[in-house]
Amino acid sequence: MITFNQYIKYPTAGFSNLSNRYKLSLISIYIILLPVCPIHILLLQHIILMIIWNIEFKRYRILYRRWLQMVILVYIFYLTLAAITSSSQMVSFCIPYKVQIVTCTINICNSLASNNFIMSFNLFNIDRYLHVDLPLLITRGFLVIINYLSLYNFIMLITPTEQLMISLAHLIQTKNRINSKVQDSIIIILFSYELISILQIKLKHSKNCLTLRGLTKVQIFSEFKSLIKLILYKYKQFCVSSIYNLTYVIYSRELLYYSPSLWLII
Repeated sequence: MITFNQYIKYPTAGFSNLSNRYKLSLISIYIILLPVCPIHILLLQHIILMIIWNIEFKRYRILYRRWLQMVILVYIFYLTLAAITSSSQMVSFCIPYKVQIVTCTINICNSLASNNFIMSFNLFNIDRYLHVDLPLLITRGFLVIINYLSLYNFIMLITPTEQLMISLAHLIQTKNRINSKVQDSIIIILFSYELISILQIKLKHSKNCLTLRGLTKVQIFSEFKSLIKLILYKYKQFCVSSIYNLTYVIYSRELLYYSPSLWLII
């Protein structure tokens, strides 16, 4: 049985209300323009993406905690790599900050005459600048990769993949120059993704089955060869039957000749 839209619940962020067509257009423009952006623009994009992640997913505690741990590890890796790498091309970032100094003075002369202490406070503002020099190539490569991955994970979390594929097929259909083989390829990719998702569920169920039946690691390793053969044989049967059913459904319903809105198969 093949059922699309297996996402029971995904983060209902504000950006998830955007049309998939707009999402694909924004992603395409972003992917094209990102490599040619100046490094300061890349840094600004990175800050904006981090703020969006923090705002949209902070209420999902487990997801937010894992994301925060991953970000900290990535930053540590980048700083370590930047510290041990010697480069002739450096990029400088100037970070302004302000220091406030409060001084307290007591007027002794007036206090002796009036038997009262007169205290005065003076506030001094000192403007300072923190200059940070980082390797240009490592910093630019890090920002490009982390921005790509952040955008990809963000889109994958707020939009089911099959909906993106169907929207992409709609966009391709509007172009008369595109060959019909491209649309057929998208259908194949869509079904392949669905098969991979089902296989992942099968593997998870197989792992839980082995755990519930009380098989220890010693027993598994002692019969490792026979167990692997049995698992591969069962999954081979499953793949063959799934591909046969998919092919039968595609040609019996003539899905290759209809609108992608009819791709929902149950």
